[in-house]
Amino acid sequence: MTRFIALIVAGGSGTRMEQSLPKQYLELNKKTIIEHTVKAFEDHPLVTDICVVIAKDHEAIFNNIFDKRIKYCFGGDNRQSSVRLGLEYIQKLSPDYVLIHDAARPFIDPENIKHIIKELENHDGVILAEKLNDTIKEHNHGKVTRSLDRQVLCAAQTPQAFKYDIMFDLHSKYKNQLFTDDSSLFEKENLPIKIIFNQNINFKITTMKDLHIARFMMEQNEEN
Repeated sequence: MTRFIALIVAGGSGTRMEQSLPKQYLELNKKTIIEHTVKAFEDHPLVTDICVVIAKDHEAIFNNIFDKRIKYCFGGDNRQSSVRLGLEYIQKLSPDYVLIHDAARPFIDPENIKHIIKELENHDGVILAEKLNDTIKEHNHGKVTRSLDRQVLCAAQTPQAFKYDIMFDLHSKYKNQLFTDDSSLFEKENLPIKIIFNQNINFKITTMKDLHIARFMMEQNEEN
């Protein structure tokens, strides 16, 4: 059986939220954000197992939410080191593929997860992305330097899914360099990446404004 392991990255401190708790542990429709995110993968029939990468300081909070039913490990000083440590931890689960996802993206659609896993049959790297509708400007010190062609640009999201052995080796190889997402390591090696364009809501909750929008959306869904 092919094993697809979801690695959910939840080690961030969420300082931009200016809250006493990291953003992934804030309330969203009677549950925490991280509970909604984990449930999306926990309920998916194609996902074999789940591991959440957390900060060591948040262990008590995490266990209070999940009562030790969800596997977890401790992350590092930044997202990239946290993913690497997570990849090392799940090695014992003998994964064929890993789906790396941000804990602060609770709206991930099950059809997108299914589509990503399907594409892994023919690709070693698959990412979810969103086409851009706005005009994109490059700037320098508050002044526009040029407009970019949005037709060839997209906003990368998660999950980002990869053949496990390749991503494990890349994170080990580049552990002393910083990349903004995991697919950037594939790019570094000129490895092909399949893009799936997302048609559904999948934004990352980063600010209080994002949280207010997420809460409103959840309330509207309940009413409907």
